[in-house]
Amino acid sequence: MAGEVAGVGSNRSKQDRLVVVRASGTLVEHRAIMRMQPPPTCPRRRRRVTNPYRKYSDSGLLQTLASAVRGQRAATVKVVAIIAEVDRRKLFLRPGFSSMFEYCVRKLGLSEQSAYLRITAARKSRRYPVILEMLADGRLHLAHIGRLSKWLRPENSDELLHAASGKTRAELLQLLAERFPQQDARTVVREVAGGVATPVSPREGRRLHSGAAGRRRR
Repeated sequence: MAGEVAGVGSNRSKQDRLVVVRASGTLVEHRAIMRMQPPPTCPRRRRRVTNPYRKYSDSGLLQTLASAVRGQRAATVKVVAIIAEVDRRKLFLRPGFSSMFEYCVRKLGLSEQSAYLRITAARKSRRYPVILEMLADGRLHLAHIGRLSKWLRPENSDELLHAASGKTRAELLQLLAERFPQQDARTVVREVAGGVATPVSPREGRRLHSGAAGRRRR
């Protein structure tokens, strides 16, 4: 049957067009799906990732680095202070977590070591607020507070924190060995639930070491 075909509805999408067929003086509308091949796509050129600081001058780069480190310290202090308050209110219980440590690891995505150090600093800062100031200006690091936490007492906190200020890891360990020779002698480390490393007594350390040696022999 001869007929006249006209494309109608130019405002429609290319995939769905209305086709009008004229037959025997009557317009009959037929909807036809126009299957059109998508135009060939050109492969995307990979954008080169360049270091934006390569064009900085020497002095400008050093200033930017110092500013970034200060910003990182400020962010760390902020996180520690917030953790201290969340821990004090026990808000980690609301989502169903059993501890602040579990909340930091499971909910916030912190590594176990990062969570342990920040929680330790947060709890100590509630008793010794000067810790936040020393973290902010770089006199103390989170790792320093983790090592000092066992020995901090109200009667020695000011003097011990001042003595630990600006120390490297080796210097801090030497300081603790001199201040607490009997307690710190032959201290070993073990893993406990949650992957947090905690110090144990020398006696327990010898027992753990001998037990491990016995298991290896068997």
